[in-house]
Amino acid sequence: MELNSIQATELLAKLHKKSQNQENVLSAGVGTAITAKTCEVSDADFLVVYNSGSYRRSNTGGFADLLSYGDANLQVLAAGKEVLPIVPDVPVLAGVCGTDPYKVMEQHLQEVKKQGFIGVQNYPTVGIIDGTFRRTLESTGMGYDLEVKMIRKAHEQGLLTVPYVFDSDQAQKMVHAGADIIVVHFGLKSQLAIGTQQAQIRQTCLMELRKIIKVVHKIKPQTLILCHGGTVLNEQDLVYLKEKTPELAGFFTTFADESLAHQKDIEKELEMLH
Repeated sequence: MELNSIQATELLAKLHKKSQNQENVLSAGVGTAITAKTCEVSDADFLVVYNSGSYRRSNTGGFADLLSYGDANLQVLAAGKEVLPIVPDVPVLAGVCGTDPYKVMEQHLQEVKKQGFIGVQNYPTVGIIDGTFRRTLESTGMGYDLEVKMIRKAHEQGLLTVPYVFDSDQAQKMVHAGADIIVVHFGLKSQLAIGTQQAQIRQTCLMELRKIIKVVHKIKPQTLILCHGGTVLNEQDLVYLKEKTPELAGFFTTFADESLAHQKDIEKELEMLH
């Protein structure tokens, strides 16, 4: 068995033990070495390297990494050269753009393994996109199913697979593809609501989370499930979901600004989710 696969198996066993002991599993998507180090100090269980580093260092819009400003898969490999040596004791996964038409995915996943990543997540993901543009992507062969195929290939290569899902249908596909951990992403909106409106949104997310958990655990009961609030839910909302859903193993988070000035804010956010 390859070292990556051994590390992935060991991490999964550790996370299952934490979940059984009612301890929150905590992970984060990072684009810079300094944020990775902050997450290590804050006891994150594992990290996922995104293509966002150069954008978030300069406080560019949080989702610049979804646009055609660069080769996302190559950007992750470049960021990995910075991140992996800085946090040698933290398991690190790679964000992989599964819809990339210029990658022979089996070969790219081999590069991911060779560099020292122990697993993958489907990011950038079309799951964040909705409306006419999303429907067009799906109808022209550039949709979410390509991300499912990528996860399946990664699983076959012995990589840990931690995909984002946005509904129960996607969750079902990802579990059948071999997903080890499911991260439920609650999507985007321009700003958090307030008062009664935010409470209603939180309840809607709770219902969707329970639906996804039911579907996933019917297929593979041992699958760990984390949630990511996106820009819809804040840290307090996520803690509420955990209180109402004991099957939820923990949280996955990302940071809109990874500049040096915001590292203390990142520490505080991680502390709230432990």
